[in-house]
Amino acid sequence: MARRGSAVASSGLLPFFQRGAVGVSWALVLGLLALPGAVARAQGAEPMRASRATGPLTIDGALDEPAWQQAEPYSAFVESWPTNAAVPTEQTEVRVLYDDHFLYVGVVCFDSQPQTIARQLGRRDSNPTADLVELAIDSAFDRRSAYLFSLSAASVQRDGLIYGDVNFTDTWDAVWAGEAAARPDGWSVEFRIPLTVLRFPAVAEQRWGIEVRRTLPRTHQVFDSTLIPRNVNALVSRFGLLTGVRDVRPTRDVEVVPYAAARLNVRPQFSDAARPQPRLLEPSLDLGVDLRASLLSDLTLNAALNPDFGQVEADQLILNLSNSELLFPEKRPFFNQGLDLFAPVGDEYGAPHRLFYSRRIGLDAPIFSAAKLTGTLGRGFAVGVLDAVVMGAADPGKASLAFANPTAEQVAQVEGQPDGRVLLHGARPLHLGLDSELPAERPTPKNDLATVVRKDFTESLSLGATFGAVSPLLPRCGGADCAGQGGQVLGLDWNWRSADRDWVFLGLLDASRREGGPLAEVLRDGTTLHSGDLGVGGYFKAGRFGGEGLRFDVQGQLSSPRLDLNALGFLASQNQQKLGGRARYVRTEGLRSLRIVDAQISAATYYTTDGRWTPRGNYLNVDLGVTLAGYHWLGVGGDLSVPRYDVKEIAQSGVPFERRGNVDGYLYAGSDTNRAVHVEGTTLLYRTLTAGPAPAQTGYGLDLSVVVRPQARLETRLDGHFGIDPNGERYVDTLPGADAAEPSRRHFLFGQQDSQNLSLTLRQTVVFTPRLTLQGYLQFFAASAHAPRYFVGSAQPGQRLDLSALTPTDTPTANADFHDAALNVNLVLRWEYRAGSTLFLVYSHSQRELGLGAGESPTAELFPVRLAAGPGTDTVMVKYTYWFSL
Repeated sequence: MARRGSAVASSGLLPFFQRGAVGVSWALVLGLLALPGAVARAQGAEPMRASRATGPLTIDGALDEPAWQQAEPYSAFVESWPTNAAVPTEQTEVRVLYDDHFLYVGVVCFDSQPQTIARQLGRRDSNPTADLVELAIDSAFDRRSAYLFSLSAASVQRDGLIYGDVNFTDTWDAVWAGEAAARPDGWSVEFRIPLTVLRFPAVAEQRWGIEVRRTLPRTHQVFDSTLIPRNVNALVSRFGLLTGVRDVRPTRDVEVVPYAAARLNVRPQFSDAARPQPRLLEPSLDLGVDLRASLLSDLTLNAALNPDFGQVEADQLILNLSNSELLFPEKRPFFNQGLDLFAPVGDEYGAPHRLFYSRRIGLDAPIFSAAKLTGTLGRGFAVGVLDAVVMGAADPGKASLAFANPTAEQVAQVEGQPDGRVLLHGARPLHLGLDSELPAERPTPKNDLATVVRKDFTESLSLGATFGAVSPLLPRCGGADCAGQGGQVLGLDWNWRSADRDWVFLGLLDASRREGGPLAEVLRDGTTLHSGDLGVGGYFKAGRFGGEGLRFDVQGQLSSPRLDLNALGFLASQNQQKLGGRARYVRTEGLRSLRIVDAQISAATYYTTDGRWTPRGNYLNVDLGVTLAGYHWLGVGGDLSVPRYDVKEIAQSGVPFERRGNVDGYLYAGSDTNRAVHVEGTTLLYRTLTAGPAPAQTGYGLDLSVVVRPQARLETRLDGHFGIDPNGERYVDTLPGADAAEPSRRHFLFGQQDSQNLSLTLRQTVVFTPRLTLQGYLQFFAASAHAPRYFVGSAQPGQRLDLSALTPTDTPTANADFHDAALNVNLVLRWEYRAGSTLFLVYSHSQRELGLGAGESPTAELFPVRLAAGPGTDTVMVKYTYWFSL
């Protein structure tokens, strides 16, 4: 079930660009408000003027030093929400100072009702519902990227990076100072930003883009220093101008953050889920260091040796019954820093091809070292280079299991005698732990390389090139059939936007080459890949993505059968081509009792690219969402999905299999996100289309989220999902034997898959101070599937297998039923004891239900079976980091 988003987002810069500028989620709509006539006013706004600081400044939020009084105030703010281009009801003043090392920005937020100022607390980089000031600086003045710094009335800091004009990531971090202070007539904030974290050219006088936004959650009002029409597809390109910064030079600095992480891991001794006891106690110690250096005025080097990410929250458990890989977000700080350059063109609209997917790095082996160089070489010429080496060690006590196909008895025999020695392995010199924690096979050491160059030829047109390579550093084993697998990808992209940024035409042409690996690997659709094989593909998007009223776009993509991006990138499916389009109508004014009306219809069709033009599916979506006067939102929509022939369902057979379609309808709604209690949810009802021997079925799903903020230091969030999903006939097994008359014809077993799943996720945040927080995460997950009917069908490679050709069988050779339940718990105490330096105390627990014994079959019930008795792993970690600058 696809979850629909909120129709109302928080009105700050950060949440707006976290969700993207345009998309099907109704959470984006609030970011599309403005009058078309406001463009001229935004571009003609008076610039802010900075003054050189005279005397020391204490960063306490008070703005009481003489230098602040001598600085020129800027107060030409304009309201952009809820009344566009209106005179603000509350006055805001900005002053800007600088010296040879820092940029200082002071903001006074006058308030006629100071007792109602919201001071909700949150950890650093959170987004509490509070009175807020956001500062965005385009120091390179490329009109495409900007650093964003945020301070709430409770002094909660947040920073992030805006890239590609409208994309946003909050995983960029810098060491800077900021405080808020109460005043009898409102509140005020001070920012002190080191010039070393800003990229700017070495010129006598700087010209920087700047935007200051103030948010009042009690009234939903947003005041901007320069009005940016929200019905245009732009942000950084419409910033105001900051002048007066003279005689500052980019300075080279080096930031070093060493760390030590001690762990105590308690896990089941045996890998067999039916044997949760006894458990092994495995202590370990990791040492490492992160480094950041400013090399030139616009180039930054980030490097890491033995990076550790133990404090990062684990991925949420999701039931995936498709035959395609899911895309998960990157959460590791090192890879998120500067990741904007490596994002695919058009990422804000959804990019079907990713030449670089950082989650690939460290997936199969620990990361030994990584380095990343990002920045610009001259105005409008951006470069990015990332290189990582992964390698790991093996447990000598499990050598007999390596590169073999051992029986369960052999595995149990070896695991019954764990290697408790502590040996120093050359492949992991900064890790100290018991050998028993290491795998049986030594992971293949690899070098991962990604490079990007991008040139802005005009303010409207940019061209880029991306190259990525995964190179095995030595064969996985001695034989040619098991040599390490790698590959290369190359992409050329373009991004054209009209002067007002409403019209967009962008795209990517890419190619891949397989290196190493098995002599012949058969993909799920039956395509055979050999070392040296080439693949090509690409995508484009074009249309009107901004503006009031009608918007529309067309999009297409193509992936040849041998396009292989997944060595370092992400491609959900090769051997397909798509053509789709969307029409969207947005009204944000003159609606009386409504604030936003957004309606859209979209359609797409898919075919294979193997020359057979096998239809892979047709899809249609209709959606209508509105935002009410009280800032609540609701919507309704429906989908028609006709998957047609799935070339990946019968794995490696080359037989396209007809899949059952469905029609659905859904409702979604949510309350005002600025309230102490916020509720949102989606309900879905669908019916499978009649086809084949199985009867039509009904499914439904429910998503519900509740956020409660009982007081400024506490926030509780509960997310729940429940679904009953009839998936029709699914491939189970290939039956043995072949027809004498047609030796290539194979027989396949299918089961009618009726699945259900339940997920409950609790997140609790306790804020002692913005620098000392406790976060708790708990997820309970259960899923099951039962096949009441089984069918048999046969086909030759390349021959389509229709549902009507299936025949029932009462003697299936395999059982398609499954049952799974899990409980994950994570507690993180985070203390930033000094700027940039942090102490983490982490506890995690993962529990799976007890495995099946001999002769047992999975239950069809959804709820957990012997979960408490199942295998569990407990980990306690203490991680200490210390930041210093050279």
